[in-house]
Amino acid sequence: MAHPPLNPYLGKEEGFAYRSCQVMPVLPISERGGNFKEVALGFSPTASQEEARRCLQRDLRLLFSKPVLPPKKRLWVEFNQENIAAVPGKEGVFQLLDEQETVIYIKGAMNLRQELTDQLELNEEAKYFMYVENQMFSKRESEMLQHYIIEHGKMPRVNQEMGDLF
Repeated sequence: MAHPPLNPYLGKEEGFAYRSCQVMPVLPISERGGNFKEVALGFSPTASQEEARRCLQRDLRLLFSKPVLPPKKRLWVEFNQENIAAVPGKEGVFQLLDEQETVIYIKGAMNLRQELTDQLELNEEAKYFMYVENQMFSKRESEMLQHYIIEHGKMPRVNQEMGDLF
């Protein structure tokens, strides 16, 4: 008996995710003792077709390759004088990142451009930076540090070395 070809349509099939496996019929316990009868009785033709359709539909995911995603957009720029010159001299918070693009320092500042210029001379390890303007920079710095600690279980390395408290 020829089987119909696998239907690659993956449209919405109501309730598919909740469809359970067919339950294999078995010999009642009272009939199992003292004989060599098969315990698993097998599926009926209808149940076996339904189970096969369910399994084949789930196996369709193997036919598809992983989606090609767009490149990850960088939120940071190279830490150099030219890029720092484009930063406004306003209140805000900046982050410095090392060569592996790991955040090493989070700092609030009254003047972002000036503070970043100072860090350019002090922090040779920093290779990238990002910033956000915020008049309530000390509050935003505290929030960003708390978020970092929750995510990584520790302060950024330079903040630790400087003994920064938030």
